Amino acid sequence: MPAFGAQHSRDVANARIELLLSRTGVLLFYGSVLYPLFFILDWRERPWDKPAALIIRITGAVVILVIARLCNTKWGRSRAVLLASLAFLIAHAGFAALVWHAKGLGSSNGDAFELFFGPYCVLIPTTTLNAALVGLCMLTIHVATYVLAGSKIPYDDIIANAALFSSSF
Repeated sequence: MPAFGAQHSRDVANARIELLLSRTGVLLFYGSVLYPLFFILDWRERPWDKPAALIIRITGAVVILVIARLCNTKWGRSRAVLLASLAFLIAHAGFAALVWHAKGLGSSNGDAFELFFGPYCVLIPTTTLNAALVGLCMLTIHVATYVLAGSKIPYDDIIANAALFSSSF
C-alpha cells in the first residue's frame, strides 16, 4: 500500500508540473511583453526616470524569460514550480524597485502585493506551503521597500494584505 501512496504523490507532482508548463505561455506573455510595455507609461509620466525604469524592466523580463526557459529543460522540469515561484518574486521585487526609485510609495502603484500574489495563486499550481512562502516573501518585499525609502510603513495596508494573504488559505 505505501507504494501506491508514493506513486500517487509522484503523479500529483507530475500533473502540477504539466499544468504549470502548459500555462507557460501566459507567464511568458505577462513577464516578457506586458511588464516591459509599461516602460512606455514610465517614459510619459517620469521622463527623468527613463534609464532606471528601462534597465529594471528589461532586466526583470530577461531573468523571467531565462527562468521560463529553464523550466522546459530536463533539469528544470522537476523544479518548475520552484523556478516559476522565483520568477514571480523577481517580477514583484523589480516592480517594488521601480516604485521605490520613482518615489511612488504613496501612489496606487505603491503596493504590488495584490498585483503579483493573486496571479501567482491562480496561474501557478502550488501547495499551500509553497504559496505561503511566496506570499510571506512578497509581504517582506513590500515592507522592505518602505524601510529602504525611509518612509512610514502603512500598517493598515500591511494588515489588509496579510488578511488577503491569510484568506487565500
